[in-house]
Amino acid sequence: MQTLIGELKRRRVFRVASVYVAASLGVIYAADVILPRLSAPDWTVTAIIVMAGLGLFVAIALAWAFDGTPAGIVKTPDAAPAVAGMPTASTLPEIDRRAIAVLPFANMSAEAGNDYFSDGISEEIINALAQLPELRVAGRTSAFSFKGQHEDLRSIGRKLNVGTVLEGSVRQVGSRVRITAQLIDTADGYHIWSERYDRHLHDIFQVQDEIARAIADHLAVKLGGRATPLVANHPNDPEAYQLFLTGRHHASQLMEPGFSHAIEAYRAAIARAPDYALAWAGIAEAELIRGVLLDEPYAGSPSRARAACLNALELNESIAEAHATLGGVQTFYDLDWDGAERSFIRAVQLGPGSAWVRTWYSDMLAFTGRNDQALTEVLRARDIDPLAPLVRWGIMQDLWIAGRLDESDDEARATLQLFPDAYFAHFFLGLTAWRRGDAAGAIAGAQKAVDALGPVPVIVSHLAAMYYYFDQAEPGDEILAMLRRRAAEAYVSSGAF
Repeated sequence: MQTLIGELKRRRVFRVASVYVAASLGVIYAADVILPRLSAPDWTVTAIIVMAGLGLFVAIALAWAFDGTPAGIVKTPDAAPAVAGMPTASTLPEIDRRAIAVLPFANMSAEAGNDYFSDGISEEIINALAQLPELRVAGRTSAFSFKGQHEDLRSIGRKLNVGTVLEGSVRQVGSRVRITAQLIDTADGYHIWSERYDRHLHDIFQVQDEIARAIADHLAVKLGGRATPLVANHPNDPEAYQLFLTGRHHASQLMEPGFSHAIEAYRAAIARAPDYALAWAGIAEAELIRGVLLDEPYAGSPSRARAACLNALELNESIAEAHATLGGVQTFYDLDWDGAERSFIRAVQLGPGSAWVRTWYSDMLAFTGRNDQALTEVLRARDIDPLAPLVRWGIMQDLWIAGRLDESDDEARATLQLFPDAYFAHFFLGLTAWRRGDAAGAIAGAQKAVDALGPVPVIVSHLAAMYYYFDQAEPGDEILAMLRRRAAEAYVSSGAF
């Protein structure tokens, strides 16, 4: 019975029924007063009552089957099953009413390809709200994981441990844009605030700032008399801004050719607005991530990332991600630990609510032997962005470096429950098995990672090392020969040998 009642609440049946009954009573009362004066037959009011009663069942059935969203009327999704590795309702702390997730705004434009624009507006609002220390804002990756899912807002609130969500829609027609936004309580699904904005593209940043301030006001978050805009500083060039959003859309794929497309779009934005600091920071981030994660033929990635960082910071010293990217270059390529720490400390000061900043910082701390601090930072990142695969990678890595192999395995298995294609979870299962001397487990884990990602040198070289370690020289020789053939034709990091 409790399950049924909970499902009726989730599907908002009680609310629809109460609204319908109230409206029906109003109609019946009006009919009872007006129809006799019009000399209507006595049975007319009775017929209206019967039709209203029958209509109640229709309203309940429609409420059960369908739900209203910014994208229109959609079929109500089934209740999400419990997922291993995720907190359950019984283990969650009381949800913070000032914790918010900004869901990706629905693209209502005629062109489906305009998703990058609606996504970009959502991300700008996330970044603006993340500047408010009294507010906990779910990270982009976690919030965007629900894109197109039409998942019940109560379920999203439980998964992200947020008390409110912001959802909305964007419709762009030429140089005009209409944005609707609504703030909703995840406990009961009631609207706290909603607004519609019809503006010119030149006013898009002002609208985003207005939305962020309205949310802060309705969640009783103090702005401290802050007069400066919450939204990042973009040039007053709508086309340059759209190119920037295109770049960010491609970069979020965390794969090639996404990184190359992103860098191309960022450079096109800079061609229109040479002082576009955020576009320079985007180039730096894309160069660093593809160089570190993919180790593909990007021998110049470190130097290009460093140059782009310095350009960004010269134009705008307050970009947290640019400091963090510079710290990543100093960590992975320069081995400049002191310089990296200065960069990361500044990045955390500027962007305490950025999971990306804290994850990269945790890498540097782990590489310099400060395992407890590293885990503290990456777990803070998980609090911000609990469904971000890169954050979970960081947790596994830091646990593995600290020798906490059982915990690393637990995190890997929980990650695979959420993301079955997470190659890095298989990889770390292989690494922990290797340290335990488990040949079959080590080779199986690394091989699954290779099967999922392809023969990326940084992964496949570990598989070769495992074969050699467990006295299986022949398959190890085959991998080494393949890497040498590849190195003769294209860039392969020396670390692969």
